Amino acid sequence: MTDVGGAYALRRWLPLIAPAPGRDAPVHLQHAIHLASGDLGEHRLPWSSIMYPANVRYNACRSFGLDPDFGACAEEFDAAPLRTLQADLDRLGELPPSRIAAVIATLNCLSEQRLLPDIIERLPDGYADRDGGMMWYQATRGLRQLGGYDEFVEDRLARVGLESTPDVGLNSLIQLTSTYLRVARDADRARWSLEAAEKALASLGSDTLFLNALLESRFHRVRALLQIRMGEPVSAISTMADCVRAAEVATTLSAEMSPYSGLLAAENYKIVCESQMKLAGILRNADDLYRWATELIRVDPLEVMTWRHVGESLISIGATAAAGRVTLLFAAMGGHGIERLTGRLRETTAAVVSTPPSFDETLDRAALALLP
Repeated sequence: MTDVGGAYALRRWLPLIAPAPGRDAPVHLQHAIHLASGDLGEHRLPWSSIMYPANVRYNACRSFGLDPDFGACAEEFDAAPLRTLQADLDRLGELPPSRIAAVIATLNCLSEQRLLPDIIERLPDGYADRDGGMMWYQATRGLRQLGGYDEFVEDRLARVGLESTPDVGLNSLIQLTSTYLRVARDADRARWSLEAAEKALASLGSDTLFLNALLESRFHRVRALLQIRMGEPVSAISTMADCVRAAEVATTLSAEMSPYSGLLAAENYKIVCESQMKLAGILRNADDLYRWATELIRVDPLEVMTWRHVGESLISIGATAAAGRVTLLFAAMGGHGIERLTGRLRETTAAVVSTPPSFDETLDRAALALLP
């Protein structure tokens, strides 16, 4: 591919196709580099909670005529993390559960969940110990992206949640609550798993302050999601305030910790910003929506899904001019699902509103930084 447009497109997709240190990349692909390399800093286990849509990397490779094999991409684009990842996949049965968990977490970051059904057949049993619990947490949450495994996912997440250590169990119960809400759409079971998660939260030790704050923020976020689904937006506002406070504590603590801890805090804060922005859209609170959209863009401007979420939120309040600009940025960055966003933009019936100059300036700066 030698034309200018093709070269630009490949450059945009390269951090996903062949993640490597030194390449500008969104937060989830920076996670992939650390996870694949085994560089987890103070953490023995991969606490990344990234849920990226399946097959994005595979389809991108095919569209550029590239072999999606990790080893092939490592050689073609000098991507050392993929070399390590491929070697570990080749000897998966020899790896300890903690490393298997990191390998699977890498696949989740790279949207390569298509490989998980075969991997899961080779995983050892064991939910009660910390390492095995994290291994199954990462595996089952990845399967959720493929569809057709709903009962298996729910069963494994529940087992890890109830049988593993409080920290890994809490993480799994948070994911289970989200699964009940987003996939099964079962509020009663979501309440049950959230109550179990709350008990696990109360059991966390005080010797890991960063991890406690990270998990507390995740807990409050899924609790707010349940409250929104139950038509309790006022309660969700209060819960999200607790979520933000815990996220800020994690961010502050991470400043004195390893780069991986910093990425965990950044990933969490990014999702908090996205949740706050969407809640503001539900409540038609334009000022809060612009505030949190600006924060989301600041934290992860290279993530194409940032622009999709911002665009959808702007459409929800009728800020169609700004949403149109965001849609162009989304498309220019190789937006996955552009048809959905443009369709919503065409079909919106919300009253058209203008955006404040400060937010227009945010979009101007982003366009200058991101577009060729």
